[in-house]
Amino acid sequence: MDLLSSIMSKMEKPPKPSDSEVKKIREAKQKAEVARQAEKRALQKFRAETQQLVSDFAGSDQPRRELPCMDKLKRTIVHEFAEQAGLVVHSFGEENFDRHCVLFKKDAVPDDLELDCMRKGVDYNQAKLNREKRLAEAAASANDVQEPPVAKKSKTAAAAPQPEYLAKYGHLMQDSGGQIACGSAAASRNYGMVPSELKKDQRSIEETLQDMRKRKLASKEDTAPAEAKPE
Repeated sequence: MDLLSSIMSKMEKPPKPSDSEVKKIREAKQKAEVARQAEKRALQKFRAETQQLVSDFAGSDQPRRELPCMDKLKRTIVHEFAEQAGLVVHSFGEENFDRHCVLFKKDAVPDDLELDCMRKGVDYNQAKLNREKRLAEAAASANDVQEPPVAKKSKTAAAAPQPEYLAKYGHLMQDSGGQIACGSAAASRNYGMVPSELKKDQRSIEETLQDMRKRKLASKEDTAPAEAKPE
């Protein structure tokens, strides 16, 4: 027997529950199972009723229908069936107090102002009047604002003095003389060109050799050291 087994054998075993305690535990488990099955059946029943309710509303002429208060799980089921039926759902009220769903037909969905009023519990008609009043006041204030008049240039106004650079470089910029000069400054085809006749060497071979000898002798004379003169 190893050390761990010897230690485990010497330890006291946990006390066994009595028959009454075992009975209570069994009854608690049975009650929890019964409650879970009842909740499951209630949820199935709610799904069936909600599906039927959404279907009836989709086929009716009512533009909207308000449902009773319900928890988040049931509101999720309402959203599921409403989406399948092509309806719009909005939730209003406070959580765990009076939170409920309202079904709307797609062609009867309220505007943002009415939805905001329904969420806040405010009278929609009064809010609409207040909004129209604010819009009218804003339009009236916008009409009262006038732009400052723009000063018109007088035809008889004195001409501004001509800058010095215009007087100095006017012939290159805007005077007619400068434009004429620019127009006449066209590139010449003969500029920088040498006729091919002038490029040809007109000398004979003997003359070429003689010129080469002269240049060679001249270069030698330039590089030769000067002879020492007698004293």
